[in-house]
Amino acid sequence: MRRSILFAFTAGLCVAGAAQAAPAENPAGSAQPFSTAITAQGFRAYDQAISSDYMDGRKPGTVGGQRATAWIVAQFKKLGLQPGNHGSWFQAVPTVSTTLRNEDKIKLDVSEGGGTQAFDFGKDLVALTLQAKPHVAIKDSDIVFVGYGIDAPEWQWNDYKSADGRGLDVKGKTVIVLVNDPGYATGNPQLFKGKTMTYYGRWTYKYEEAAREGAAMCLIVHTSSGAAGYPWTVVKNSWSGPQLALPASEDPAPRLPVAGWLTRDAAQRLFAKAGLDFDKLEVAAAQRGFKPVPLKATASITLDSTIGHGTANNVLGLIKGTEKPDEVIVYSAHWDHFGEDDKLKGDKIFNGAIDNGTGISALMEIADAFAKQKPAPRRSVLFLADTLEESGLLGSLYYTKHPVFPIDKTVA
Repeated sequence: MRRSILFAFTAGLCVAGAAQAAPAENPAGSAQPFSTAITAQGFRAYDQAISSDYMDGRKPGTVGGQRATAWIVAQFKKLGLQPGNHGSWFQAVPTVSTTLRNEDKIKLDVSEGGGTQAFDFGKDLVALTLQAKPHVAIKDSDIVFVGYGIDAPEWQWNDYKSADGRGLDVKGKTVIVLVNDPGYATGNPQLFKGKTMTYYGRWTYKYEEAAREGAAMCLIVHTSSGAAGYPWTVVKNSWSGPQLALPASEDPAPRLPVAGWLTRDAAQRLFAKAGLDFDKLEVAAAQRGFKPVPLKATASITLDSTIGHGTANNVLGLIKGTEKPDEVIVYSAHWDHFGEDDKLKGDKIFNGAIDNGTGISALMEIADAFAKQKPAPRRSVLFLADTLEESGLLGSLYYTKHPVFPIDKTVA
């Protein structure tokens, strides 16, 4: 079985909410205290089940994904929960899938220093269109290194500001950015959040910001497993096969024509050919006052894709509150993982025992503890097993746009 680590929780298991949902006291002879109702044995059993080979890696849109959501519903029923979406266990999340054709023939061509370097898909980079178009071609796009690709006013940090203090024009250009944020690189707890990655460090943000700036392509450098939170193999495997997104009607924000990742080695070779030292620029990019660096190079790539449409399910279980049933506390963990890869020899399944079998197991244990509480919680408690986290937190995003309980009634 293959296991990889991204993030154990999607929206977090909101432990702070437990204090507001749990009863104030536990009279003698009632159910056991909340904390002792959660056991390592139960946690382990849930994790073994949700990450078993039978689940085929739990990729949305596959038989394994259907098995996983059916299993979650079965567990919610055993615990005595009610369907959480107005009588239904499911919330259907609309999806658009983009599947690259001829991955083995995709190359990023970079013209620099009087010649052209070719970077191979999988070995050196991964790339995809985020615009759900069957054909995208970028030709001779000027390349700019924009540090961490962050515009964070609250941190007085803007990587898209040029040396003269004005906004950098990257329309139609290719921006290369570093994974994570300057706080991680420097270890300075006063800079962003130090070693703790902020949203500005996530790949989703970097693509969103590059699209807002009008870039044609954004390539994130996988500088290290520590900085990214996972090794290059996870990037490579998760970017193979169908890639899912919300339709533009649900997420109308600007989307990049091409988004992707570069290995550190590929970035070093690309920069060296342009007469620049990637390692030195990486260090400089983490210092306040860094300015974008144009490369004397252009990038070209062509992507042909098959576009499809479908749905993936959030799964919701509910314990109705006794005194304020219209107010809710939400506990959330994503159920999806990467499925399987038929190109691998031997074991082909990405089981996801950690990412995010642990989160689902914790969700079940907490639900079990609440279900056994006497008196029952005063507010309603919703247990949300969301989908499409690995595609960019899409299931949780969809829920926030279509909440079962109004946001102003969601206490935590």
